Amino acid sequence: MKKVALLHYAYPPNIGGVEILLREHAKILAELDCQVTVIAGDGEEKNPKINFIKIPEIQSILKFNPALYEKIVEKGIVDEEFINLKNLIKTKLEKYLDAQDIIIIHNMLTLIHNLPFISFLKDYFKNNPSKKLIVWAHDQTYIDGENILPEKPGVNLNPEEKDLLLKPFDNAIYVAISETFKELLTKVMDLSKNQTIIIPDGVDLRKFLEIDDSIWQVFHEKQLLAGFPLVLSPVNIIFR
Repeated sequence: MKKVALLHYAYPPNIGGVEILLREHAKILAELDCQVTVIAGDGEEKNPKINFIKIPEIQSILKFNPALYEKIVEKGIVDEEFINLKNLIKTKLEKYLDAQDIIIIHNMLTLIHNLPFISFLKDYFKNNPSKKLIVWAHDQTYIDGENILPEKPGVNLNPEEKDLLLKPFDNAIYVAISETFKELLTKVMDLSKNQTIIIPDGVDLRKFLEIDDSIWQVFHEKQLLAGFPLVLSPVNIIFR
């Protein structure tokens, strides 16, 4: 049984697109008989097939220490307080990562919200090169829509911090959510040496749309999922 960990800043009942997607991934993997562990800064999980670990220090730093966030992100200062948080994250998180076969991290390695977390992860995967890492990128700090930003307002990272954010993890697989985003991400982070794939959706479509067995059979027989665009019209079909 594969041991898979999913990481993000937060998890439902916190509301957010990635939070919802993370739960969908956890459910799908559990149904595929993986041993699933979700590690997040906040949230809860009652499904007995999903192990949930809450580590508040891996949230966005803005949530629990706005002054430190300002120092790190807006002033570009890396000092003892940065290192202390990094070490605390290591103390709480490392043992859970050691137990996994595959580690999937959503957004946390491409955004500025917790650079001490990224710093610890850089060290961890350097020391554990055989550990499989999947970096699932929905956003990147220096990508805005279809544009690459040379600078971002309110973000003043020093060179060391920029390296944390922009240098790819060796041997990691990067997942982008669209062809356009993949092209931008590859330019921003120079992913030429990394395997990069596109997964545009990560939900159980049947459950998400609440499709019953008979309609799902029609979907497969008519190969509707291969069609684009697929237009659903909410009408009743009745005999005349």
